Parts: sequence; C-alpha cells; structure tokens
Amino acid sequence: MRSLAADLAGDIVRRYRIEHDAAVDMVVESFNRNRALVSAVGDAESVDKVKRLRVYRDAATAAKKEIYHHLRRYRPAESSATEAVDRLVAEHSAEAIQAVVAGHVSTAERLSGIEDFFSQLFDHIGSPNSIIDVGCGVLPLVFPLDDPPVAQLWAVDTDPEAIRAVSAHARVDQRVHPVRWDLTEDWPALHAQGLPARLDVALVLKVLPVVARRSPQALAVLASTPADLLVFSGSRTAMAKRQDIERRETGVLRRFFAEHGFTEVGEFRTEDEICLVVRRG
Repeated sequence: MRSLAADLAGDIVRRYRIEHDAAVDMVVESFNRNRALVSAVGDAESVDKVKRLRVYRDAATAAKKEIYHHLRRYRPAESSATEAVDRLVAEHSAEAIQAVVAGHVSTAERLSGIEDFFSQLFDHIGSPNSIIDVGCGVLPLVFPLDDPPVAQLWAVDTDPEAIRAVSAHARVDQRVHPVRWDLTEDWPALHAQGLPARLDVALVLKVLPVVARRSPQALAVLASTPADLLVFSGSRTAMAKRQDIERRETGVLRRFFAEHGFTEVGEFRTEDEICLVVRRG
C-alpha cells in the first residue's frame, strides 16, 4: 500500500503544483485513513487502474483540501506558537510581541510591509474613533492606535490562542477589546459582551473568501457587520500553490458587495493583499 499510495500522492502533488516538502506524506496519511481506498489499492495492479476509481477521485479531492487547509493554518507550528503566547502572557515586551506575530501566518505575511499597509489603510479610513477587526488573528498586537488616535479596537476571532495573545496585550492597552467569537453566533452575542451598536470602521481582512468557500451560509453575518465603512481583503498569492489568485479573490469580494448592497469607494494593495473599501448603500 505504501509504495502505491506514495506514487498516487506524488501524482496529486505534481498535478496541483503543491510546493511543500511534506505534501506527499500528508497525502499518504490522508489515504491511509480512507478504508475504502486502502482496500481498493490493495486489490489494484497499477496506479492507472486505481486512478480510474471513483473512491480514488473522492480521496484525492479530500486530500487536496486537507493540504490547503494545513498550509493556510494560522498556527503552523502549534507548540512553538503556544510557547510564544505563553511568553507574552508572562512578559509583555516588544520581543514577546514580535515572537507571536512572526509565528502567525496571516500577520507574518504582512510584517515586511506593515508600515505601508497601515499607512494605506488610514489613508482610506481617516481617523476613526472605533474599529472592529473581524477575524483579527494577532494583528491587534501591532495595530497603531496613537496616530491617529483610536479609542476602541474590538478584536474578534474564533482562534483561542490568538485571543489569548491579544488578551495579554489588552491588559496593557485597554483600548483593545478581545473577544472569542464565531460567525455562527451572530452579532447579538458580541453586543452582549459590550460591542457598541455601531462602529466607525470594520476590518474583514482575508476572511470573506475563506468563509465563501467553507461556510457560505455565514456570509449574511458578515454582510450585517455593524459599521458603515468596511475594509475587506483577499490574498493575492495562494500559499499552497504559489500562484496569482488576486482576480479570483477580488471576484468573490465584488460578488458579495453586489449581492449585499455595498458601494466600493476605495482600493489599495500590498505585496500579498488586495484591499477593497466599501460603504453601505
């Protein structure tokens, strides 16, 4: 099984141009958990015969999704990420913050151009008093709140480790309000924890395209985000395949805007991100 499965896995990795050293092993592990495929491979005489089977095609699709999910995880090294957050909880310092943000994929992608990102962001959103960052990750750890002054930054995310890190930061900067929250809970759950009925600006960065693929029913919750000026973004490059996906991500965002009545009022780019600024109506 191992030899044939490895040949099949290699075919998938080449076909989808997945650039990751452990990709073949991840596919083999995924195949080994599929009892129907294990049985089919055991009875097969060749790779070509297996590839014609429906059970293989289904398993290949599932394995590809697993790899992409793995490569897009916000905590690529679980133990080291936890250790970095532990350090931040115990010692709030610039070095501890740097260790957390550098180990968090979404924020690490922005680090080389973080000043340019924030400069362009504030050029488009002005001087808001209140901001909500939906799916914040650990970006609040490096979010500039002094110039222009921001009185409230609501940082919401489903990831408990991200919220633990932001909560450690919030003990030092009380303008930051971290809340663990999932889109399935809808907005009343956040308002019950003190979220204002309306905020000046909402940031929904690299979130909507993922929600559209995985939980399209939750798009209505994003559409009702309690702010009149919103910044949505998508990735410009796929981490798994190292290919340009800006057109695809932008298409997802603009279809969402059209369906939910948003008017586009601005646009800016960084090396890895396309950001679209919208208003309601």
